[in-house]
Amino acid sequence: MFQSNKKDRENLLKAELASHQDNLAALAAKLFTLDIKSVDETYISAICESYIMDGKYKEASDFANSAFKYMPNNAVAVFYHRLTTGAADPNSFSKTRRNQIEEAALKENPDLFERSMDLGVFYRRNNELDKAAEQFKNALGDYLTSDRPEDKNIQNEKIIQQKKAAADYLFNIVLEQKDLQFAAQIRDAAKKKDLDGCEGMLYSARLAAAKNDPEALTFFSECLKKRPVFSYGYLLRSGVYAALGDEKAAIDDAHKAASINPVDGTIAKKFG
Repeated sequence: MFQSNKKDRENLLKAELASHQDNLAALAAKLFTLDIKSVDETYISAICESYIMDGKYKEASDFANSAFKYMPNNAVAVFYHRLTTGAADPNSFSKTRRNQIEEAALKENPDLFERSMDLGVFYRRNNELDKAAEQFKNALGDYLTSDRPEDKNIQNEKIIQQKKAAADYLFNIVLEQKDLQFAAQIRDAAKKKDLDGCEGMLYSARLAAAKNDPEALTFFSECLKKRPVFSYGYLLRSGVYAALGDEKAAIDDAHKAASINPVDGTIAKKFG
């Protein structure tokens, strides 16, 4: 009896999830025709992956084709359109094959900046650091070296934030590659353009830490004076304290980071 009730509950839950899945797909399909800008590509990915995982390949293909029809230049729509079109079982594709399809879709984006950013993230995710760095350089253009005044209208502010993200990605890569000379150039640009919201102090601290320079602690502290609600800064300073053997200060900063951002898994690992 209990086993039967458990199975009934599982079946009911599956039915409810399937209904929710179909409702989301139907809503997104309507938005394609009514307000295409309101359709976040994460919804396209989630719906397609959900259908594929459940073995509903026709539903996945139909939805992906609809997304591609209305968003032909969107890399996510292109990816799932190609992944599901003519495939008896998209689940059978290897990771390598999925990556090939994704890379090809990203390369077709006609927007140079978006294409470079997306390819940079893709290559970074796959640990192809040289390729990732090249794409982030393409996305940045002359932004790091230009002295042009920045237009503060809404559209350009969005672009500026994306450029800052590209600089951060590139800085992380060159630090990982031990290219400290190039990292110093990005640090200098961060000071001039305030890429980190604390006048380049975060970049200065991270570069100093990469050199095992104890001055990193001073830079992190200056950064946190300017950005007191900054979990990432406290987490990084915690690592410097730990390297210097100040266990109490390291734990205090890790706790501070967790209190600011309790859902960050990176912070949680400090206490694992």
